[in-house]
Amino acid sequence: MAEYSLGHCLCYAFYAPLYLAGPTVTFNAFVSHMACPQKSYGRSRMLFYLARFVFALLLLEWSVHNLPVFALARSGSLNFSPTILGLFAYTILLIMWLKFLVIWRLFRFWALCDGVEPPENMQRCMTNNYSVVGFWKGWHCSFNRWLVRYIFIPLGGSKPGRRWNVFVVFVFVAFWHDVEPKLFLWGLLNGVFLVLETMIKGLYRNSTALETWRANPLSNRKKIEKASSDLADGKSTNQ
Repeated sequence: MAEYSLGHCLCYAFYAPLYLAGPTVTFNAFVSHMACPQKSYGRSRMLFYLARFVFALLLLEWSVHNLPVFALARSGSLNFSPTILGLFAYTILLIMWLKFLVIWRLFRFWALCDGVEPPENMQRCMTNNYSVVGFWKGWHCSFNRWLVRYIFIPLGGSKPGRRWNVFVVFVFVAFWHDVEPKLFLWGLLNGVFLVLETMIKGLYRNSTALETWRANPLSNRKKIEKASSDLADGKSTNQ
C-alpha cells in the first residue's frame, strides 16, 4: 500500500506530459511505471513513432490550409446542396480526428520518453467504426478505460439491470468537457444510443435465427453462395 501516498497522488494529478490533454492513464498503471519505466518502446520504435507523428502533423497542416472547412462553418455562408453539406460535415469530423490524433500522440511521445506508457488513443480511423461502443473504444481509448475502471465498474458494470449506469458515465463525460447545456444533451444522447445498441445486440444474440445460423454455419453458407450464384446468372432465387 506504500504506492497509495499523497506524493504519488500529486505526481499523478500534475504529471506534466499528460496534464494538459492526456492520454489518460489509471493511477495504478502510472505508479507501476514510476517503479519500473516502460520497456516496450526501444530507440528504433520510438523513432518510428516520432516519424508517424511528424507525418500526421504535416498532413494536419496541409488539411487546415487547403480545406478551410472550419472557417466556412463560422462564416455562415453554407448555401450548398444536401450532398455537399454532408461531405462538408464529414470532412470536419475527419480533420477533428486528425487534430486530436496529433495532440494525443505528441503528449504520449513525451510520456514514453519519460518511461510512462499511456494507452494509445485514436487506435483506428474515425471512418472505421460501425458501432457507438467501437467509436468510443477507438476514439478516446485511454479515457474509456479510465471511465470503466473508476466509474462504470464501481456502479455495477454491465450486470443485468445496471445498463442505465451508462447515463451516469456520459453525464460525467459531458461535465468533464465543460458545464454547458448542449454538452449535457450530447452526453445524454450518447447514453441513449449506447443503451439502444446494447439492447439490440442482446436481442440479436438471443434470436432463434442466430441460433439456427450458429448450429448450421456450413449449410447456411452454401445457401448464400447458391443465391449469389443465381443472382449473378440472372436467375430468380426462388427457382
